[in-house]
Amino acid sequence: MANFLDKIISVLPDSQKAAIKSLIATKVAIGELSSIRARQQESLALYNRVKSKLNNILLNPKYAVKDAKISSADINSNLEEIYLDLNSLYSTIASFSGIEKSQNVVLDGEYQKSRAVIEKLINDVKVYSLKKRHPEFNEVKLVDFNSSTNTTSKIPSAVVNPETRLLQLYPFYTNRTHILNRTTRNTKIYTKTYSQGLKGDLAASFPVENMVDQKSNTFWGTIILSDAPVSQVYSKNTSTGDEYQIAVDGPVVEIYFKFSHTEKINNIKILPFSEFPVKIIDVAYKATTSSQIHIPVSDFEETSTLDWVELNFPPVLASEVKITIAQENYKKIAYLLPKSAVVNTDLFQRILKLKASKVIGTSIFDSDFSLYLLSTISSYESAVDSLEKLLTDYPVDSTIQPNLEYYDDIVDLISKTYAELSPTEVKDVTNRLSSREVNQQPSDALINLFKYEYLLGLREVEINYQLYYPTSYYESEEFLPNATVSEIQLEVDERHSLLTTSWQNDYKKTSTEWDIDLGAGRKIPIHPINIVDNVDEIPAVTDELINFNINTHKAYTRLGGYYSVPYRVKKNGEVIPPTEYSTVRTTGSVPKIEITMTGDYFDVNSIYTIDYAVDPSSYNIDILSKFTSEQLISPEIFTEVGSDKEVILSKFPFINYSVINLTGYFQKEDESVWTFIKDQDDVYSGQLSIVPSIYDSAGNLLQTGSITGSLVTGSWGDQSGISPVTLSGNADLSLSYFGDINGVQFSYFLKIMDSNTYAEVESFFDGDTLILKDPIEVTQDQCQRWDSLASGEVFSGTLSPASGYFTNANYTLGVGVKTDGQIYALSNVKYNPMTVYVAGKEAKNITDYVTLVHPAFSVGSNKDSDVEYIHAGKTLYFNQDLTGKEIRVYYNWLTEYVKILGTLRFNGQVNPNLTPKVNEIRLFLNNLII
Repeated sequence: MANFLDKIISVLPDSQKAAIKSLIATKVAIGELSSIRARQQESLALYNRVKSKLNNILLNPKYAVKDAKISSADINSNLEEIYLDLNSLYSTIASFSGIEKSQNVVLDGEYQKSRAVIEKLINDVKVYSLKKRHPEFNEVKLVDFNSSTNTTSKIPSAVVNPETRLLQLYPFYTNRTHILNRTTRNTKIYTKTYSQGLKGDLAASFPVENMVDQKSNTFWGTIILSDAPVSQVYSKNTSTGDEYQIAVDGPVVEIYFKFSHTEKINNIKILPFSEFPVKIIDVAYKATTSSQIHIPVSDFEETSTLDWVELNFPPVLASEVKITIAQENYKKIAYLLPKSAVVNTDLFQRILKLKASKVIGTSIFDSDFSLYLLSTISSYESAVDSLEKLLTDYPVDSTIQPNLEYYDDIVDLISKTYAELSPTEVKDVTNRLSSREVNQQPSDALINLFKYEYLLGLREVEINYQLYYPTSYYESEEFLPNATVSEIQLEVDERHSLLTTSWQNDYKKTSTEWDIDLGAGRKIPIHPINIVDNVDEIPAVTDELINFNINTHKAYTRLGGYYSVPYRVKKNGEVIPPTEYSTVRTTGSVPKIEITMTGDYFDVNSIYTIDYAVDPSSYNIDILSKFTSEQLISPEIFTEVGSDKEVILSKFPFINYSVINLTGYFQKEDESVWTFIKDQDDVYSGQLSIVPSIYDSAGNLLQTGSITGSLVTGSWGDQSGISPVTLSGNADLSLSYFGDINGVQFSYFLKIMDSNTYAEVESFFDGDTLILKDPIEVTQDQCQRWDSLASGEVFSGTLSPASGYFTNANYTLGVGVKTDGQIYALSNVKYNPMTVYVAGKEAKNITDYVTLVHPAFSVGSNKDSDVEYIHAGKTLYFNQDLTGKEIRVYYNWLTEYVKILGTLRFNGQVNPNLTPKVNEIRLFLNNLII
């Protein structure tokens, strides 16, 4: 039966096949078709009925005749046909739905791929332009929030708003005031248009309610046709209620949101709709229904865009919000029309309706991908501006721009998005109006008529009251540089709501703090170099949060201060008189400002902020002066090499170019090892009397030493009876070594007995007295062992626990270099960038770190016992195949990666209702290229 049924209905659509099978199965189940023959006959009958109306409605109603007997067969036939039709209809709808879902999945996947490609193209263009404008840096990293995410594990984490693509505080409460379906509180939306010309009717298909329906594929818009470009004067209000006028090119539309109740708001988001950027010329509100004027929100600035615009401002009570938009861009369209048709006043109304249907029917505005392309206009234009500046400022040969071939792809792709919506239906209108109608003569001439078309609207509007967590955290991805990083600068595009107080008109209740993470817990605060003081025009911090110690009433800036006195210190936004606090600039690599509150302005429950100029050490980070390299905890071990006889290390080995480039003081040997060359002999005559810092075997401090030491006549051993040399005024001990030479720190260094610990000399006080930078350090075991060499002669005091001083200790004093935390002096005079052992034997490093033009390997057979290698970045290339042999690599490293850390803050006591907004971060790096 099943095979027969499948055979006879094979020509039918799938939906009708399924319906027939279902109907036969039902009749079998209730016993109407008990034999196979009966089923075949019924199936054939149904097949013939369906086939006779293939792909059409099957139902042919059999109506009852008045006063006649009702036919149950007719009723059953009607119901069967209705069932078949409905079953087929619903099956087809379900099929279409499935196809649509499948298509949406495919389209969404293609959209995401295309979006990623476009974002990378725009990012590459910007990075290329930044590199050209900043040739002093080796690498440039760009973080925009079209695709970048927050990788922090700290809570609460700052969020990337998916609409505006801005980094901001984490919101924990949002109340949308304008949602239309609220029962007790509702919003009325209406518009007013100011323009010459004819207004197209889009409201029927795109009502104003579309802009608040929370759907990105709907919108409200209007079309205007005019005889000439529109230009007019528009009136606005200041925050004090004064009226002033501005000149506007293009139609102006006011969109009103009238609330049934007064609402508290502090956040407005606007997504324009059009073919070209829409100018938002005003966002204002009425405090009460009786108010006569609309007051602009404090965060507003005129802007032209097709992207989201977000306004964040101090909370206000509003009974009505007004958003004013204008369209400055038009399309000049030529209509070739019969002369007699031009006088038809209904003509252009009909054209407008066709234009409206064109907008309605086009897929360009209903495609999420096209919406994304339109929303990228600001990024695209920014990239174009950067390139234009690049071509203006630099002699770039446009015929050899290998890194810009993708630029044409951007132009082509986005220009397609902005392609003119040509009025194809107008041709049909022209043809119909050109027909031989009563008012048209055979000799009627055609004339060329120009119209100016404007399209503008809003795709989405959100009016909210929003609260945020007062602090949120951000971490970028880990950027892996091409070599050890030596210098870092940062630029950040961020925005804060500016408030007016009795003391200033640019007070900020929000702030951001930025740090650089180099790996292994190495973090350093940094200030964006592009954020400067409006007056001094030097990098400066405004409204940075500072925390006072409740006992000392002292606080410190986070960054180094350029001046010892800050611009302003504030308490809850109120400027504190300078007489109420004192400041001092600390010393060190980051000269922070210390603030001590001396008056009655200290309050443990208040919020304190500070404005100050930033020291260069905090915006131009010299990594080499801030950190010293670290040795690997254990060597990296390899037993295999690559096809080029290479191994790849996990980190970039740090190469100390301060040593390599110090010509005349360090000499390179045959291999890449440098030896410190001293031009004066070390001093060791006589003996030393000094109080040391003493530590026990567990590292606990037993005694704090003195920085003053004296040379005395020897009393034991080889120095017995020998007088010391004269320190101050000795021509053989040049004082020029106290300080930097060629940017490298020189000094005199001291060690006692057989210790390997060196103490740096600050100065020679007189002929036999020297001053150390820090006390010399020894252990209790050393005190006991050295005293046993000449009991009572070397050490005076108790030995367990050790306490006392050296009366006559042997010493060595000599000139040396201190760089990267290492001292090259006395017996420690060799610098070796790395050490490699192959099968327990040290390999030879033949890398030329100066010219980077490396010599050829002298051997090439794995049978040769001499192994040579060349170092390039993270890679070591060997002169022979070392597979199966153990390779151990020892080296120091300085930077593992670069990560940007951010802290976003609201610096208020209660109700965090404002947020900083970060748009883009630019990271500039210099590195030690190997």
